[in-house]
Amino acid sequence: MKYSTSLVILAAFSVPALAQGLLSPGTYRVEGGCSQTFLKGAKTPPVCDHFVGIDAKDLIKPMFIFPLINGDRAWFFVTAAPATGVSDRAIYQVEKLYDEALGGEFFYPSGECEITSGPSIRCSVWNDKDRTDLARQVVFSGSGQWLHQK
Repeated sequence: MKYSTSLVILAAFSVPALAQGLLSPGTYRVEGGCSQTFLKGAKTPPVCDHFVGIDAKDLIKPMFIFPLINGDRAWFFVTAAPATGVSDRAIYQVEKLYDEALGGEFFYPSGECEITSGPSIRCSVWNDKDRTDLARQVVFSGSGQWLHQK
């Protein structure tokens, strides 16, 4: 499964609108970098590329895409609808994760991706429902506006 990372810029969106879960159909991209990555059992943490993307063609289940710079690998967080009633952030529950490096889908008992102002995105999955055993985490800090392509 390969995804193109090239985007044509059609519009720029403010972070507050995105943080409130007001995604429009299409794809999003923001430049920046990961301030934290974690993969349980890895000798070294993954290294992110200079951008992150959101594939929101299906607004109910947007996909968070974190390209890694080691060998064209990426983590894909496929999620369910955002939580309601949160004004300064959008929180999406993780349904499953696709790891291109391992060539498969993985299901975790608990996980979420959160968009906050900054812009920043934090995606975490845990091996247990009590969230005491962190399995994977990526914290991405953006350096500007989100770019959107329909």
